[in-house]
Amino acid sequence: MYNLMRLPVKSIRTTFLVILIAALTPFSADASAPKALAAASTTNRAGELDSIATPPTPGQELPWISMALPPAHEVEKILQASGAIPMDADPGQVQAAVEQWYQNASKDAYIGPDVEALQALEERERALLDNDPSNDPDALPPRNIMAVVVNFDGTDTVTRPYPDPNNPDGACVPTDFTWGPLALGDDPPPGADDNFTFYVPDPSIAKYQEAIFGVGPDAGYGVIDHPVLGPVDLSGYTLQNYLLEMSRGAYSIGGSVLPDPVSVNHSQEYYGYAEYSEDGTGRCAAPVFSDAHPGEYIYDTIDAIKAQYNDTLDCSQFDANGDHVIDLLVTIHAGYGFQNGGGEDRLNTSSSGFYWEPYFQRPKICGFSTPLNLTDDYYVAGYNVDPEQLAVGALQEEFEHQLGLPDLYSIDAPANSNGWWGANSVGVWGGPLAGTRPVGHNLWQDFVLGWRNPVVINYDDPALEMTIGRARNTPQGTDDGLIVTLPDYTRQIPNLAGAGVGWWASLGNFQSHTVTRDFDLTGATAPVVFSFDSFWDLEDDRDYGFVQVSTNGGLTWTSLPDMDGLLTNSDPNGLNIGWGLTGSGDGNLRFDLSDFANRAIKLRFNYQTDLTITSPGWWVDNLLLTDAGSTLYENDLESDYSDWTLDGWLAAPTEYSTERYYLFEWRDDSGFDQSLNDAYNTEFATTDGPPPTDIVGRMPATTPGMTVSLRDVGQDFDYEIASDICAPPSCGPKFGLIVVEANNFPKRFDTTFPNVQDGWAGPAPSGRALAGDAVFGLTPTAAWTASLGYDYSTGQYVQPPIETKSWPSLPATPAFHDSYGYYPGFFYPGTGSSLYFNYFSASAALPAQENYSTRVTLPDSTPLPQLYGLPIGPGGLGTGNPGDDSAQFGIHVEVVDQSNEQATIRFWNAMTDFDGTVTQTPSTTPAVMGTYVDVNLHATNIGSALGNALFLTPIDPDSVYVPGSAWGGAFPLTAAYAAQLAAERGLTDLANLAAEAMPDDVVAVAWMGATPTGFTVDYGFTVKISNAPAELQHTTAIFDEATLVANV
Repeated sequence: MYNLMRLPVKSIRTTFLVILIAALTPFSADASAPKALAAASTTNRAGELDSIATPPTPGQELPWISMALPPAHEVEKILQASGAIPMDADPGQVQAAVEQWYQNASKDAYIGPDVEALQALEERERALLDNDPSNDPDALPPRNIMAVVVNFDGTDTVTRPYPDPNNPDGACVPTDFTWGPLALGDDPPPGADDNFTFYVPDPSIAKYQEAIFGVGPDAGYGVIDHPVLGPVDLSGYTLQNYLLEMSRGAYSIGGSVLPDPVSVNHSQEYYGYAEYSEDGTGRCAAPVFSDAHPGEYIYDTIDAIKAQYNDTLDCSQFDANGDHVIDLLVTIHAGYGFQNGGGEDRLNTSSSGFYWEPYFQRPKICGFSTPLNLTDDYYVAGYNVDPEQLAVGALQEEFEHQLGLPDLYSIDAPANSNGWWGANSVGVWGGPLAGTRPVGHNLWQDFVLGWRNPVVINYDDPALEMTIGRARNTPQGTDDGLIVTLPDYTRQIPNLAGAGVGWWASLGNFQSHTVTRDFDLTGATAPVVFSFDSFWDLEDDRDYGFVQVSTNGGLTWTSLPDMDGLLTNSDPNGLNIGWGLTGSGDGNLRFDLSDFANRAIKLRFNYQTDLTITSPGWWVDNLLLTDAGSTLYENDLESDYSDWTLDGWLAAPTEYSTERYYLFEWRDDSGFDQSLNDAYNTEFATTDGPPPTDIVGRMPATTPGMTVSLRDVGQDFDYEIASDICAPPSCGPKFGLIVVEANNFPKRFDTTFPNVQDGWAGPAPSGRALAGDAVFGLTPTAAWTASLGYDYSTGQYVQPPIETKSWPSLPATPAFHDSYGYYPGFFYPGTGSSLYFNYFSASAALPAQENYSTRVTLPDSTPLPQLYGLPIGPGGLGTGNPGDDSAQFGIHVEVVDQSNEQATIRFWNAMTDFDGTVTQTPSTTPAVMGTYVDVNLHATNIGSALGNALFLTPIDPDSVYVPGSAWGGAFPLTAAYAAQLAAERGLTDLANLAAEAMPDDVVAVAWMGATPTGFTVDYGFTVKISNAPAELQHTTAIFDEATLVANV
C-alpha cells in the first residue's frame, strides 16, 4: 500500500491488537464513559485456506519476492568484481557464469500477476475512466498455452531447521527429511469423511486437455467418481468455457498439453519444502509460500522439456502474437500441491515469470540446437505451477494473472470482503468440489479487461434511473453496471530533504525512476566529492536508491558506495544491484568521484522498487560537486534544474493524486456464478499432507442483489490490510478493490476461547463466507447454519464439531448511502481495559471529504455512546457514520425494482436527505364524513446529521385534528404557535398556513429534535374527515433550521 501516513504503532499485524483503556472501571451500557483509550484488538484465524493462499502465522512477513533482476552486463560486472569470472575468461565462460547466476537468483521467485500486464491493465483503466470513445484501448493480446505434465524422479535427503517436537514453541533444531519419487496418480484419494477435495482417480493428459481447452456443455472432466461422494457431474467446467463466458465470446485461448510427460531429477518436496527459521520471538516458524527451490523447479522443468523433445517442438503454436515468447507455460506436476492437501512441503500453486529484458535473459525452450538460426528461438516468460488434481479454479486464477489480474484476497486477516464476489479471491474454490467451478468476475475485473462496459458518471452528476443486467448471461437492453467516480485522493508531498524545492521519486511498484546529468571532470583534481541532502523511507531490503556513474554514455552504470557507510551492498532478496540506500533515514550523503577525474561522465539517481508494498520514497536537495580547489557545481533546485533529465521524479513540494470510484453491479447465480451458492465454512481439515480430509458446511451467498465495490488506485493489491487499518479517514480496511458489506456485523458462535478476544466473544464462521450477505436490494439475506470444528485453544480441528448454530435471515437493504458507515468497528465488553475489533477485516472504510468516527458497540452490536468522542482512530470513536461528521460525498444508489436477471436502480446526490413514507389508515371502508384516519410518518435520515430538525405535517383542509392523538414526540401546532415558529425560523409557507386559520385551530403536527445519520423518526396522529367527498392527503416537510431538506 502507498503508506505516506505511517501509523506510529508498528505491531499492528499481531494475533490480538488490544486497545487499552486507562483507569477504566466496569460500566453498563448507560454508564459514563472512560477517559482514555490507546491501541486495537482483533484475532487472526488459523488453519483455513483463503483462495489459493493460506493465512500465514500472524506476525510473519509477507513473502512476496520480486524477480526484478539486473541485466546481464551488470551481472557480469558483479561476478567479475567478486572473482567469480576471471578477467581473461572467454565469452563462453562469461555466458555460462551469467546464466548460472540467474538460475541461482531465480530460486527466490516472484509470485503474482504478470507485472507488465498489470501495468497495461492500469493504463486501460485510466483510459476507460476518461469515458472518451476516441481513447478506446486495444483488445487484450491473445494467449496460447503450452502445458506439460511433470513427474518427480528423484530421492532427496535434506537437513533443515525445523520445530523441536519436544519444544514446539522454541527454537529450530536441525532435522533430516527424505522424500522420494512421485508420478501422476501415485497420491492417495482423500479421507473417508471428505466432502470437499477435488480428486480424479485416473488423471491423464487427455483429461487435462479437456479441462483447459474444452468447449461446450459436455466439455471438461464430465462425471467423475469421487471416492467419498460418488458420481459428481463437472460437465462444462473448463478454462476455455470460463473465459468465453466472462468475455461474452470475445476471448479464447489456443495451445495444447504436450503429448508426453517429462521428469525432473528431484522429489516434489525438494522444490517445495517450507523454510523454517526463528521469528522475532525466537519461535521456529515458516512463512507461507516459503518454497525452498521454486525457481529451480521451473528451470529443471524447462530442461526436461528440452531433453524429452530434443528441439522437435513447433513452438510457434504457443506464440500467438509472434514475439518469440511462449505465451504461457503451464506445468502440471504429479501429486497434490500445498493448497489442495499436499502439506506444507509441497509446491505452491502459483503464477510467476521471468519479468526482465531482453529476451536472451529468459530461458530458451526452442531453437537451442540451431544457434545460427534465430527464427526458431523461443523463450519462456510467464509460467504457472499447478497440481495433479487440476481444478479449473487453479487454472483460471493462475492463467488470469498472466492477463494482469491481481489477487483480491488478504492473508493477514480472516479474509477480506471480496470473499466470493469476484475471481482471484476465495471464489476460486467454488463448485461441487473444491475449485471445479470458479466464481465469475466482478465488474472491475471485466471493466479493465474490456469485457463489460458500465455507465461512468461523476459523484455529483444529476440524478438518473437505469436498468442494470446481471453479470453473467446479461439480458439484452440492460446496462452492464454503474461506476460513480469520486474526487481524486490528493496527498500533499512536502520536500523532506530540505527547505524550498527538492526532488521526490514518485510512487509506483516495479519502477526504475532516474534523474540524470552529464559532468565533464577532465579538469578536476582529486578529491572529487558529490554530496546532497536526502531523506528516505523505503521498503527495507526491497526498494533501493542508487547513485550511479556511467563512463560510456549510459550504456552501463556503476553503483557507488557512499563515504559514510549509509548505503549497503547486502542483498538478501536479490534486489540490490550494488550499494543501495534502503530502510529509512535522513542526512547529507557524500560520494567519492575521484576515480573519474579527468573523464566525462553521466551521473544519476536511480530509485528502484519491487512489485508490492510501496513506501513514501526518496527525496534529495542541495546538490554539490567539489574538487580539491573549487566548487564545480552547485544547485539548490529552487529555480533552474533544466540541466538534469527527470524520469519519474517530481519537484517537491507537490501533490500526488490517485483515482477512486464505486462500482455497482447486479449478481445472481447464473452461469459460473452458480458458485455463489458454494460459499462454505470449514468444519474440519487436515494440514499435514496427503491424504487430505476436508469437511465443509455451505453458507450460500444472498442473490440476487447489488454489490457495491470500492476501487482505490492509491491502494495496492498487496495481500494485507493491517498496515493502515486505522489510517484516515476512519478505521476499516483499505485495499485496491474491496466490497462494501450491507450487513457487516459478524455472526458469532456462542463458544468462547480465552485466546480469541480474551474470551469476550465467540469466533465467527469462516471469513470467506461472511461477506455473502453484502448485497443491497430487495432480497432478504440467506439464513445460515454453521458448525465450529476448530478448537482455538489447541489450534486443531476436532470431530464432532464443538457447536452448531443457526442465524436467521435479515431484512433486505434496498439502498447504499455513503453517509452511513459500513464497518463494524470496535466493541467494549463492559468491563476491563480493552476494546476489540468486532470483525477486523469486514467491509471497508468509505472514502470521505474529512475524517469521521469509528463505530463502537457492545459485543451484541448495541451502540455505546458513552465512548463517543474518545480519540481512537482518525475521527475518534462514535457511530462510524460519515454523515454524522458531514464528511460524505452525498452518494445514494437505491434498488427500486428487481428480478433475478436485472434491477432498476436510482442514483442521486444529496448531502442532506430523508427516506420515508406517510401512511393514512381510515377507521371505516369506505371513508366517509366523520371517519377517523390515523396518519403515520416513518422517515430515516440518510444524509448529514441535523442538530435541530423540524418535521411539519400540515392537516389536510378536509379534516380536523383529533385532540390528544399525537404520539412519538410529535405535537399539534395551533395557528398562533405556527405563526410564532414561522417567524423564528423564517418559514414563509408555515406563516401563510397560519394566517389562513383561527389562532386556536390546529394547522399542522410537528416534531423537533436532533436527527443523527441513520436516525429514524416515527410519529403519528389522528384526524377526522370533516368534508366529503374529498381526497385526503398528508405530506411532511423536513427542515434544517429554515432550509427545506426533504419532502415525504
